Amino acid sequence: MNAKPTILHIIGSDFFGSPERLIVGQIGNIPEFEFICASFVKRHSKNELLSAANSMGYRAEAIEDNFIFDPTIPARIRSLVDKYEVSLMVSHGYKADIYGFLARRRRTIPQAAYFHGWTQENLKMRIYNMIDRKVLPNLDSIIAVSGASADTLIRHGVQKDKIRVVYNAIEIDDNIREPSRTVKKKPTIGVIGRLSYEKGVHVFIRALAEIIKDAGDFKAEIYGDGGELENLKRLAKELKIADSVRFMGFTDDIDKAYENTDFLVIPSLSEGHPLVILEAWKHGLGIVATRAGGIPEIIDDGVNGILVEADNHRLLAAAILKALNDREKMNSMGKSGFNKLKEKYNTKVHYEKLAGIYTSLI
Repeated sequence: MNAKPTILHIIGSDFFGSPERLIVGQIGNIPEFEFICASFVKRHSKNELLSAANSMGYRAEAIEDNFIFDPTIPARIRSLVDKYEVSLMVSHGYKADIYGFLARRRRTIPQAAYFHGWTQENLKMRIYNMIDRKVLPNLDSIIAVSGASADTLIRHGVQKDKIRVVYNAIEIDDNIREPSRTVKKKPTIGVIGRLSYEKGVHVFIRALAEIIKDAGDFKAEIYGDGGELENLKRLAKELKIADSVRFMGFTDDIDKAYENTDFLVIPSLSEGHPLVILEAWKHGLGIVATRAGGIPEIIDDGVNGILVEADNHRLLAAAILKALNDREKMNSMGKSGFNKLKEKYNTKVHYEKLAGIYTSLI
């Protein structure tokens, strides 16, 4: 018998990005529980999340997953539940939700799910999301990352009393000084995140094409990887701005990416509670973003960022041009964002809320 209740986190991820850092952060900062980090892994492939967890001394397990709708996965999850005497399963994303739900039908343990939103990038994703919408109302609790995400869940049949809104947070030293950024002669506009359709990077590229002649000398760098990469490169060539846009790929040194950026653009079509906003504010970056999902719950328009309607490249272009023409104001917005981050999105409050939810479920 474990001295503390054991929580099994399950996620379908093979890299170490923002959601994965949040999982590892819980393991290191909620001492009331033991944690197991598990991820779906294809045979003989590497998994950066599990490697990172192992390197930090945390327990990590691979759930072998070799083809779509593998019927043996629930049994593999049940074996982990039995091996570690798991008291609570926490799933992250449609795949973990569905397989976790199927696994626990033969085990009397509660299941909580994190909900960031649904994407529609391909047929497989749409099928999984359709099933996920049927599964989520049957789980014990859903942790929504924003009020907008909670509203989406309610519209799809999840009982309101099952939903808990817990905003994302990041580690930040209480004694850290307010960032000071200089106005460079040649600024760098940054986009950082997964390259999937709902992230709206194609809208960003079209916006750049609108302002390229009027914006002066600047660089645009896109950090991230995903299924839209080749489409985005092709679009940049079609619009004749390929020389002005650099695709930087996925980076392990996310802090350097923010340091090299003068202000951030978030052109998303849909969102939950993007961690990239908090990470940008940690580095004192001003932000141009869309009013997608939970973004307006974080950014105060004109105070710590500029907001425009989603999926409108002309409005986004105008906002980017405004930011380029007043970079002192953008740096001021970045400082305002830094102060809001320290006040509202600190990890102490975040982990206390999660500990309370987990305790109530167990």
